Amino acid sequence: MNKNSQVSSNLSPMPLWEAGLFFGIPAIITIFCVYSVFPYLVKHGFSTFVSYAIVLDIPLTIMLVASLVAYRIEGNPMSWPALRVRFRLNRMERKGWLWTIGLFLFMLITAGLLSVLLLSIIPGLVEKGVLTIPDGTPSFIDPRIPQGLESMKNQMGAEAVGNWSLLVIAIFSLILNILGEEFLWRGYILPRQELTYGKHTWMVHGVLWTLLHAFKWWQMLALLPGALALSFVAQRLQNTWPGIIAHFITNGMGMIGVLLVILDFGG
Repeated sequence: MNKNSQVSSNLSPMPLWEAGLFFGIPAIITIFCVYSVFPYLVKHGFSTFVSYAIVLDIPLTIMLVASLVAYRIEGNPMSWPALRVRFRLNRMERKGWLWTIGLFLFMLITAGLLSVLLLSIIPGLVEKGVLTIPDGTPSFIDPRIPQGLESMKNQMGAEAVGNWSLLVIAIFSLILNILGEEFLWRGYILPRQELTYGKHTWMVHGVLWTLLHAFKWWQMLALLPGALALSFVAQRLQNTWPGIIAHFITNGMGMIGVLLVILDFGG
């Protein structure tokens, strides 16, 4: 019996109510942080950039810690070889890299095209009163504010020019983002859900992961195809690395804007 099968034999199926707790609690914490903690930080002198990083880092830290605590509760040793097996951090072969490249391109294209479509519709719906965007929505995610380099400069402020600590904060948040989500969702939860839903797990998992982003509910439709695709690849390959890599590169593209602002590109 190999290590993967030994780990699988020690897992218990995850029913929907338990998965709902694992996804729902972080979603609620994120909503609270974005709409209550964020304005509090801004009011007390933190920049919008740093404030937004902090309010996302809080639930992401909780998710990362939760994944490791849940891992230990199963009785697994706190060692890299054991964690690597349990969280399916398997060696990447050529097939895995090809799937990863395809996954990244799919996530980038679908999220980009659907975001453009939604952002072209939402402002009109808001004006007509059909949709309501919560007061105090951070400008970084407010669909009523056109997003681009100029808006990022306004959001980060003049003090961002030459401030390399902001890039460090952004990179730290990105790493925490990927580890927190991928370790908990694909590393810990997905293998247990497979014992409940079998070959259909990726659909249930992808929908639940999309619902985690309820703090920006107007963008969930744009995120759904990528969430389903990442879940599908992770289940098909039985490997968490493709999701980690594709997720990291997709989210990491935002670092380009941060870097350009710090360098005062076009200023």
